[in-house]
Amino acid sequence: MRRSGRLFIVLGVVLALAALLLAIFALSGGDSPDDEVSTDDPQPTDVIVVQVNRDIPAHTVLKEADLEEVTVSTDDVTGDEANTVGEVIGFAYADDLSDGKRILSSRLEISGIAEELEPGKRAISMPVDKTNLVAGLIRQDDSFDIIYEINVDLTRVSPTTPLELRDSLELRTDVVIPPFGEDPDPAPYPYPGEPGSRFIVTDTDFGNPVSKVVLQDIRILRVIAAGATVPGGGEGATNESDFLVLEVDPTQAELIHMMLNVGTFQVMLRGPDDTEIATTPGLNLETLVTGYDLPIPKTIRLPAAGAQ
Repeated sequence: MRRSGRLFIVLGVVLALAALLLAIFALSGGDSPDDEVSTDDPQPTDVIVVQVNRDIPAHTVLKEADLEEVTVSTDDVTGDEANTVGEVIGFAYADDLSDGKRILSSRLEISGIAEELEPGKRAISMPVDKTNLVAGLIRQDDSFDIIYEINVDLTRVSPTTPLELRDSLELRTDVVIPPFGEDPDPAPYPYPGEPGSRFIVTDTDFGNPVSKVVLQDIRILRVIAAGATVPGGGEGATNESDFLVLEVDPTQAELIHMMLNVGTFQVMLRGPDDTEIATTPGLNLETLVTGYDLPIPKTIRLPAAGAQ
């Protein structure tokens, strides 16, 4: 009995182990001659890459019209290709591009502006505030006019001091001395600004403000917002101010340099197809009164004390 009892126990353990192995085999899916692990390469799939649709010289800014997305097989890519047009626009390319050439991300570069300048033009930067960014709506390749304001102070040349002459002195017949208390006619020293006046124009805080549209149809090469990364400025280098980079001729550059140091200016955005040069009269306090009917304050005589 003891021997047969042991036999039943051993048989039970063997059956339990066999059941456990069968369960593990069933859960794992099992192996069969027909289910051998495939050693073939994965099937190729499609991927989108970006290419150019015309010949483009190196370092030229890439625009949306220059680019197109095409679908190719993964067998035909290196892994460095750009996959969307959006990640390419605004960058330049380090090499010449021929029609149909794919864009490699590693060859993209931050675009310069020297290649964009027309012959005879110069690039100049103008720091601006939020007002002159037209609420942030100014964009690259927009055009604008500039209205300039400065305070003008006319410094008059003083007349000579009185001259004492003896009554018995005989003068030339063409020299006339006005009687005492009367002004000479014509006045030898006209008021400042009148024809024949001698005066000096200076910029002061208390002068007469004068405004005029002085530059028109100026092209914007770049709009650089405050906080933008400075190319080549090192890690963490950013702009402290908003800037407009403009395309101007040397004479316009001189005027912009003057405006940045003296007076104030205001940017006025133009339409994309508007290149007409307008003629404006300019404005000062006198023309504001005479041309726009600005009311002139007058002195008021106060009533006598005790008057009703």
